[in-house]
Amino acid sequence: MAGFTMPAFTGPSTSQDGATVTREALELRLSPLTHDQALARIAAATEATGGALRLGFGREIPADQLPAPDALPWRRTDDGRHALTLILRAPDARGLRVALRPQHLPDTAELRFSGPGSAARHTLDGALVNASLAADAAAGPDAPLFWSPLIAGDALLLEITLPAGADPHPARLGLPAVSHLARLPGEPPADAAATAEATDPACHPDWDRQSRAATLLLYTHPHGATGACTGTLVADDDSATDIPYVLTAQHCFPDQGRASSIEGFWFLRAETCGGPVGAGDSVPGGADVLYLAQSTDTALLRLRQPPPADAAFVHAQPILPAIGLKTSTLHHPFAGPQELGRATVSEYKTCIEVDWCGEDADPAAIGYVRVERRSGATEPGSSGAGLFNAERRLLGTNLGGSAAGEFEYYGRFDAPYRDGVRRWLGDGVEGSGRVER
Repeated sequence: MAGFTMPAFTGPSTSQDGATVTREALELRLSPLTHDQALARIAAATEATGGALRLGFGREIPADQLPAPDALPWRRTDDGRHALTLILRAPDARGLRVALRPQHLPDTAELRFSGPGSAARHTLDGALVNASLAADAAAGPDAPLFWSPLIAGDALLLEITLPAGADPHPARLGLPAVSHLARLPGEPPADAAATAEATDPACHPDWDRQSRAATLLLYTHPHGATGACTGTLVADDDSATDIPYVLTAQHCFPDQGRASSIEGFWFLRAETCGGPVGAGDSVPGGADVLYLAQSTDTALLRLRQPPPADAAFVHAQPILPAIGLKTSTLHHPFAGPQELGRATVSEYKTCIEVDWCGEDADPAAIGYVRVERRSGATEPGSSGAGLFNAERRLLGTNLGGSAAGEFEYYGRFDAPYRDGVRRWLGDGVEGSGRVER
């Protein structure tokens, strides 16, 4: 087991269930990169993808730092369980995600992710990780992997604890990639202008429910590039349920692997009109793809974990927006703070006219509406944001727009609803007689 550092640090620590362990960590270190070097890599990745938003880029863990598969440094806790601690350092990173490829991980295992010395942590169970890997394996030929929650800072601590009586020797832990973030979700780009009152959701309390339904969806490619889109929590027609359906763009989440890497961020917005942006609340664990349609750029996903308690669900309305309709959208331009945009529907477009068609597209069918922007232009990161009418009903999802921000395209919702989305949202999706939640 040549090359890995152990111990990284020692001392007693109390796990979430109260068991005391000795922290003898497997420490992995990436070579230092200055912030300017990281930004240069981001710029190169953005240019290589034709302008797709990138917050992070992929890095490999040097092979000589990894232990042999059968030599993981498991240790016994004082209650007889086995635990493994790993710390990953990437100097000057703003945040880190690590890709895991575990084998023979019990469903009842616990995985805890945090920054070293931080009380804030994400705890996931082995069942969620295994289900994610199984969904990826069933969906395509690529080797499945599981992306960790995003940990702010330049170090990520992972603690895996096996259930009592579990033999650690069959367990394996592949670490194929790291995503090194140069900017965190909710942080504006360095050259971003201050959010104006017209576009600050906190200045428009009548849009609070829709603001709490909008989520920034962080995702990571298998090679480690991290991007983001916007989605909206959409209600079904059963008032007794809060199933976390998210409506977003197909071009953001074209396959199960991309959806499995999702970490959703809510409330990345000012808490008071003109005030500072809050820390937000995140939910890792990915999502399952329920429906995809390229010709309307529609994706319906189901999050694997519930959203934050204060998140809201909004109703969609399966109608084609009328020409001249005044609309609004809540989105995260450049994966920064949430903004409120205003626009007017100006014309209808086929998928050929916007150059985004699926294999079985009807070339004559209306797939999109064009809107003329009045305020709050969308940007990379806004893709997938919902288009709302004055009654606060969701009518479509953002595909993109002109470079200067004068106009945008939104995929219509009514066609995919009739095509199959109603299977999950139900026939009464408009919410007639239904109590909002």
